[in-house]
Amino acid sequence: MFETLYRYSRVLVRHLEGSAAEERDRFVTHCVEAGAARESVLHLASELLLVAQRMDIDGTRAITREEIRSAADRWVRHQRRHGHIRTARFSRQRFVQVATDWLRFLGRLEAAPVTRGADADLVDEFAAYMHEERGLSAHTVHNRCWHVQAFLTWLDEQHCSAGAANLEHVDAFLAMRGAQAWCRVSIATAASALRSFFAHMAARGRCSDGLAAGIEGPRLFKHEALPMGPRWEDVQRLVASTDTDRPQDVREGLVSSLYKERRQAEIPLTRERPGTNRRQSLVITSLPRTLRLPMRAKAAGSSRIGRR
Repeated sequence: MFETLYRYSRVLVRHLEGSAAEERDRFVTHCVEAGAARESVLHLASELLLVAQRMDIDGTRAITREEIRSAADRWVRHQRRHGHIRTARFSRQRFVQVATDWLRFLGRLEAAPVTRGADADLVDEFAAYMHEERGLSAHTVHNRCWHVQAFLTWLDEQHCSAGAANLEHVDAFLAMRGAQAWCRVSIATAASALRSFFAHMAARGRCSDGLAAGIEGPRLFKHEALPMGPRWEDVQRLVASTDTDRPQDVREGLVSSLYKERRQAEIPLTRERPGTNRRQSLVITSLPRTLRLPMRAKAAGSSRIGRR
């Protein structure tokens, strides 16, 4: 593969005669076959040569992640000492990423130890309860366990166990999610999962009975997920697309187009039948406002939309 990447003989020889040339060639070939761009492959090959020079990968032993990090630190110090870099973050991350991906491809990366989260046994028991006793779907079980495990991990960082948790802990956790820009629906989902979890805990005598009942999520509004309505630019676009001067055809064509888009956006629309002494118009009812669109051939360029 190196022969097809490099045209200059000196560069080609450096890659062919460098450490672990065969292993590097196999990984580069794999990346090319996976669809990697030529420029990306060239950068990868250069970084692989650097990794092979800075790490001892002879033999068949597994390489630990700590060895990779140590080699990356040595490389960063070398670069700094010679004034080649100003910040070490990118160089270190790139070294670690390429080395990890390469050694994993070769089957030479030592497997990371599997660590279970805080109170993982409680989460497993809760999952079994939801699946076996309540018959909830695997998707629901997974989502609730994810929220519960996140809370228990946070609780462990506060040096508190699940059995000693109280409403102040739950409120602080939900407030933290709000500060992390979670929407009300997501926070309410987390609150519901915690409420179910602590109800399960209380039924087994592991926490107070009133804890679950006291967990409240943010208020959700009935039409919160619905859009406000079609944008004025969209209305202009639809009006401009009507190839007619008859007000009735413009109105009917626009209503038809808006109802087609309503299937996806769920925007409620109503029509107002024009009277004999009233200007023909289309009333676009959205939440929480209503737009009145004058029906005329040049309406696409007009900005005269008033509130009902």
